[in-house]
Amino acid sequence: MTVAVLTDTAAALTAELAADWGVQLVPLTVSVGGRAFRDTEVDLSGVLIGTPDATGANSRITTAGPPPGEFLAALDRAGPGTAAAVIVTVASRLSGTHAAARIAAALAPVPVKVVDSGSAAGGQALVALAAAERARSGAGLDEAAAAARTATTQVRLVGCLESLDGLVRSGRVPGLAAAAVRWVALQFVFELRAGSIRPLRPVGGFPVAAERMLARCIADSRGGSGTDVVALGPAGSLRVTELTERVAQAAPPASSSCAGSG
Repeated sequence: MTVAVLTDTAAALTAELAADWGVQLVPLTVSVGGRAFRDTEVDLSGVLIGTPDATGANSRITTAGPPPGEFLAALDRAGPGTAAAVIVTVASRLSGTHAAARIAAALAPVPVKVVDSGSAAGGQALVALAAAERARSGAGLDEAAAAARTATTQVRLVGCLESLDGLVRSGRVPGLAAAAVRWVALQFVFELRAGSIRPLRPVGGFPVAAERMLARCIADSRGGSGTDVVALGPAGSLRVTELTERVAQAAPPASSSCAGSG
């Protein structure tokens, strides 16, 4: 049985990595200034292809999960040999993507299991890759879905926000709050686990935030079963490279594998 694995692009998977693992990416929709685009039409700097002024200061940027039809189209791209599929979605508490995937599963021509990653970005990517690894080994639908569900109980996403400007453009944070954060030079640290976002104590600058994230990675790696780490940040960021190297050096030998991503 050939089992396809699909995930929405809230996961931090590059097109190249997804292709290597046979994961089909289902694009989110990005709306800028009243115009809608697939997020595959947005480069890593956030500038829309062909519309260089779309992300100006007065433009409001919002995102929406893929509709059911996008999941069905991705399943079709998986090829005629696909006998079943696992869909891994961004946390259902954060988006309607999971509900759309369930509708697509009911309409699909093959059996489909939908797994709520309870995470996003790197955490969601690790859940999708857990399913893909089992599927690649020849596992059936139930086994691949079970691998994804097991991974959801193990992933933790910890991050920091240097600026709240992006949230201001999305309408989620008042501009006055973002200005106050810039004035006091704080960075907000948060944790996303099991579908819930938990704010952590703000810190004064990235080095302190990095120390906190590093400490959590090390603590997770001490269980003895190994830890996979995905470090995310702006494309070409030296901070991503530095954080990835520090995790690799600080974790116990053979207990951690790290990957940096822009």
